[in-house]
Amino acid sequence: MPVLAMLRDFGMLAAFALIAEEAAAVRDYKRAPASNSVQCEDGQEADLRQAPLNDDFQALLEGGQLFTGFILSTVFEQGKQGAGVQEDTTVEVKTPPHDSPTNPKLLGRFGNKNAVVLIWEGSADDKTIYVAFTPARGDFAAADHARKILNINSPEPSEADDGMVVHAYLKNKFDALWSDEDSTHGGLSKFLKKITNKFGNHKFLFCGLSHGAALTQLAAYRFAGSQEGSAVMNKNNFYAVSWNSYLWTNQIGAAKVHARLGDRLLNLVTTRRSHKTEVEGQPRRYWDPSSTHDMGHGYVAMTGTRLLESGCTRASSKQAPCDEQICGYFLACDPPACPGQRTLSQEPLQFNHDFQKLHYAPNALKGMKRAMLRALEMRSKA
Repeated sequence: MPVLAMLRDFGMLAAFALIAEEAAAVRDYKRAPASNSVQCEDGQEADLRQAPLNDDFQALLEGGQLFTGFILSTVFEQGKQGAGVQEDTTVEVKTPPHDSPTNPKLLGRFGNKNAVVLIWEGSADDKTIYVAFTPARGDFAAADHARKILNINSPEPSEADDGMVVHAYLKNKFDALWSDEDSTHGGLSKFLKKITNKFGNHKFLFCGLSHGAALTQLAAYRFAGSQEGSAVMNKNNFYAVSWNSYLWTNQIGAAKVHARLGDRLLNLVTTRRSHKTEVEGQPRRYWDPSSTHDMGHGYVAMTGTRLLESGCTRASSKQAPCDEQICGYFLACDPPACPGQRTLSQEPLQFNHDFQKLHYAPNALKGMKRAMLRALEMRSKA
C-alpha cells in the first residue's frame, strides 16, 4: 500500500507511530544575525532570534492566564478530565512557579464529538473567561476524524466570515457549534453574547491546541466580528492563543484574520533541534509540520506566528546543545522559510516523525511552563 494511502486510511499519521530516526533535513531556515540571536549561558550561539511577546500577552504570561488556558484546553478538555466536570463546579489548575492552585469554574459546555468548547470563569483573583476548545478526539474515532481533516479540506467560502475561504471540515464543525438553532451541536454564539454582557469587565481568552487551535482562530475571528462596540472589545479585553494549529485558510483569509484581530491573536508552533542531524553546522531545527501542510489548497499560517522552543521535553541524553537554557523561548518564525510548506506526499516519514515528536500537548506543556518561569524571573529582576 502506498505510504500516503496508509496515512489517509489510518488517520493523520497514526500508521507511522514507530519509524526510523531522523532522515533528510527539512528546508533550510536562515540564521538570524548574531546580534539578535539567543545566547546560551556558556556563550554558545543558538540558531534563531527571540521574538518577545507584546505587552498584553506578556502580562497574560506573567499572570498565569496563558498557562491556565493551556491546561484547560488540554488536561480539562472534553476528551479527558473535562468530560466529568459539571457546570458551576470548579477544577484545580496548578501554575508555576510553586504549583499555586487556581480554581476555574465551568460556566458552560457546547458542541459534540469533534467540535467541543468548555467555557470557564477564572477564580476570584483572575478576572478571565476562558473559552477552551477541545483538540481532536483521542479515542477509537481519532483516525476517522484525522482522515476527515486531511480529505474534507476544500476551501469553502463562508458568508458568516466575510466570504473568507475556510477548510470545509472545520467550517462544517464550527458552523454547527456557533449555531443557535442546533440544540445538540450548537449554542455557542448565544451563550457568548450572554456572558459578554455579564462579564464585560473580564478578559476573554480563546485557547486551543491542534484541531482546537484551528477552532480557536476561526472562533476568535467570528466572535470579534459579532462584538464590535461591546465592552469587551472597547476595553481591549479579548485575546486568543493557539498551539499547533493546522492550516485552514488562504493568504487572503489570513490577512482578514490579521486585520480584525491584529496582535490579539498569538499563534504558537512547538519547535526543537535534532541532537543528531546538523544543517550547515547547526543542529537541524524542525517544528510541528501541521503548520506547514497547505492541504493542496494554498492554506497559510496566521500572520505573526512564533515558535515555542520545547527541546527540554526530552531526556538530557537526547537534547541538543543549549536546550535547557533556551527552553520556553519564543522564537521568530519569518515567512516564507518559516513555517514553510511541506506535504505528506513528498516526505511522509519525515513529516510523521516531526509530527509525533512535537504536535501533542506534553511538548508544549514544558515549553509554556519554562516560558512562564522565565517571565516571572525577569519581572522580579526588573
